[in-house]
Amino acid sequence: MEINGLDEHNEVGSDDEDALWSIEDDTLFQPCGLISHSSSSNNKTKSVFVTWNEHYLLNYRFKRSKKTNRMEMTKVRIPLPRNTHVRSIHMLEYNTLLLMSDGRVHCFGSIKSLHAIAWLKGVRSFARTNDGFSVIRHDEDAQQLLLQVYVDLPSLDKGESTLLHSYDITYDEQNIFQCDWRNDDYSLLTVTVAQQHLKFMQCLFGAGASADKQLHIFSVSGHVFALLPRGADEAESSESSEQAYHIELLCIYATSVKLMHLLPAQNLCLVYLSGGNVDIWYMSNLLGIKQRQMHYTGGAWLDYDASSENSDLYYTDGQELVRLRFEYNAILDDCQVLRCAKPVPGMQACTWVQHIEQLVCLSDNNIFYRIAFSLKQLTETEENAAALSDLTPAAIEQLRGNAQILQQYEQQPVELLAAIQREQEKQQLIAVARNQAYLESGLTAKLEYRRHLPLFGEDVLLLHTARQTDLDSSGIYAILQLTFHNSHKLLHSSHWQLVAYHGNEAHVHRVPTDLLLSRKCHIIIPLKKVCNERLPEFTLKLVAFLELHTETTAVLLPLVGFVKVVKNKQYFKRYQVKFRRRREGKTDYYARKRLTFQDKNKYNTPKYRLIVRLSNKDITAQIAYARIEGDRVVCSAYSHELPNYGIQVGLTNYAAAYCTGLLVARRLLNKLGLDSLYAGCTEVTGEEFNVEPVDDGPGAFRCYLDVGLARTTTGARVFGAMKGAVDGGLNIPHSVKRFPGYSAETKSFNADVHRAHIFGQHVADYMRTLEEEDEEAFKRQFSRYIKLGIRADNIEDLYKKAHQSIRSDPTPKKAAAKKSAPVKKRWNAKKLTNEDRKIKIAAHKAAYVAKLQSETEA
Repeated sequence: MEINGLDEHNEVGSDDEDALWSIEDDTLFQPCGLISHSSSSNNKTKSVFVTWNEHYLLNYRFKRSKKTNRMEMTKVRIPLPRNTHVRSIHMLEYNTLLLMSDGRVHCFGSIKSLHAIAWLKGVRSFARTNDGFSVIRHDEDAQQLLLQVYVDLPSLDKGESTLLHSYDITYDEQNIFQCDWRNDDYSLLTVTVAQQHLKFMQCLFGAGASADKQLHIFSVSGHVFALLPRGADEAESSESSEQAYHIELLCIYATSVKLMHLLPAQNLCLVYLSGGNVDIWYMSNLLGIKQRQMHYTGGAWLDYDASSENSDLYYTDGQELVRLRFEYNAILDDCQVLRCAKPVPGMQACTWVQHIEQLVCLSDNNIFYRIAFSLKQLTETEENAAALSDLTPAAIEQLRGNAQILQQYEQQPVELLAAIQREQEKQQLIAVARNQAYLESGLTAKLEYRRHLPLFGEDVLLLHTARQTDLDSSGIYAILQLTFHNSHKLLHSSHWQLVAYHGNEAHVHRVPTDLLLSRKCHIIIPLKKVCNERLPEFTLKLVAFLELHTETTAVLLPLVGFVKVVKNKQYFKRYQVKFRRRREGKTDYYARKRLTFQDKNKYNTPKYRLIVRLSNKDITAQIAYARIEGDRVVCSAYSHELPNYGIQVGLTNYAAAYCTGLLVARRLLNKLGLDSLYAGCTEVTGEEFNVEPVDDGPGAFRCYLDVGLARTTTGARVFGAMKGAVDGGLNIPHSVKRFPGYSAETKSFNADVHRAHIFGQHVADYMRTLEEEDEEAFKRQFSRYIKLGIRADNIEDLYKKAHQSIRSDPTPKKAAAKKSAPVKKRWNAKKLTNEDRKIKIAAHKAAYVAKLQSETEA
């Protein structure tokens, strides 16, 4: 197998030593993420990757074997806790932590088990620090939103809490952002301010940033904040004993923040948004102020990774893989984004592996790919640095632009205040659409499938589709029943639109709010049911348009529904189970019906079948006919009887199948007294042969081949047994299209190839080839042949003698009785007779009297 790798020119690698990396246990596996779990100590010999979906984790370890020098794969499947899924995975110095959707954190100590951390609950976001990690968590008991810093120690799940600092970031009671702390998107970044980067940090995040102090940057529902702990002198002057801190609002986005990446050495701070855009913050060397630049990637991302040492961003959108490299140009006072794309469709998850400097991806068909990007970066700035230092027209235009920015900077306070007010109005509209948990609790839907429409009362509002469908006997009706538990939630709009999706169709119904609240709502959708086709899955949504000041937004609410399949008494009374052997997968009743049904004008005449069955060590051939009470076997032969005719080895190959068919044919004709009339084909040529009935005697014995569940491919052994039975004198209708030597392309039959298989020449050819190429494998594969002195040159004579022996005496041989020592079958005492019992009692009395006399004398 070949490894699936792509180099810089998108060519498939040709390293034959590596094995194919694929997920084989679940073809419907849809990855939700992928990370590299390899440690830095043994990353050259072993690679560990972790991928997951909504139900379980998959750990894949790739290790190069020292003996074979091939890459071996070991996988471990770990089920996730019920009703939760993985939100993110973080690797620390001593532990690997899994952040779940319910806010719990599990310790991923080994690749075989998960352990919950009992003292860490309600976590909304996670970030790594120098000595541990920081989290944003919601305290259910105190109803507080906290930003806490913990220390990373071995075995976090067994010890107590390692809390270092805790900051209360709870909003006030009148929350203008409409956040509920549970369903909002959070992100967190914790860094330690270095002395050489102090000016950059103070310019971007405020003058309160101090050297050698931690700085926390977090976002809640698109609002980015900076938490700055105060110095020691300010903390002493504070009235509270807790550590003082200051929270400052940095900016507001209309969408949520996925990730924040701080690069002080490169004068950059990257904010990755959920819409697939990147907001770039940097400090202007010319103006000495904070500048922002937005980069649009053009679409949302399926998965991304920003963990490379050179701070590159790698992401996949399902159509291509893209690398984004961000650089600040001090000469132009601008940020440049270098984009490198590879058209590799179908990638669902990706992760950067630093020690091999490649991007490992997982495709939608569950195959791992290693994709390399060029590490060389040639820009016009590096090549023409001397030319840009002059006052070229481009440089003069850049300076003019900077002068205009300086003039606009004086007007920024007024514009910023107006933008915040407009953003506040948008956030109020977005909060209505985002707060689905509040509205979903009062809306439910129920789906029923019925053959006929029932009678509904006057209090039911029936909504039919615009395009009526004439249903036949196979048609059904899908009835969507809506239930509104809390009516005041629908009063925000005068009209609502019900949208029902199924397949490629959508049905829209515009209903006034008063009708929805006063009457029961049922949506009737006619469907044409095709045989063996799954019932469609419906998606129901409630749409309304809300207007606030000058802005209008659409609220799209999915309804939570459940499916109720209506099956009445008549359905269960008519349901019939399949036959037992059909349920067990043992009998093909479609073929058996045609092999056993006899014409009515033949009355009770048996319809004989040649039953051929193959096992690992034996071949069975039987002549039988069907009766109501069961099949009756007339004659049978087995390949384990062939040693009586000189064939000691190879009892399951094509030549042995031919001998077994020949044996059962000659044995049956001998039993019926027809062996002298129908001798069959005495000279084996491999050509087609059919038995002709004699004129002045009984007709030839006719039977039909029964292959059971075996595959009827060209060259199958069941047809070898049939050929032996036909050459033995049985009349079996057949053709040569399934014999070895028949070509489906040329529609021709080579009888020499068939004859070679009958006399075992394909086995002889393989013996010669294996003896020349690998003598050890030859001795291991044909050890019994060598022990019996059978060589490749005398195999044909061996089978010729066996054919003659079968024709001379086909009667079954009785096995010699095995003489063995009698087996002891009784392990308890035998019942005593009346005389034996009297003797036993007299002996007990005499012994007791003797005992008394000895005690008296003593």
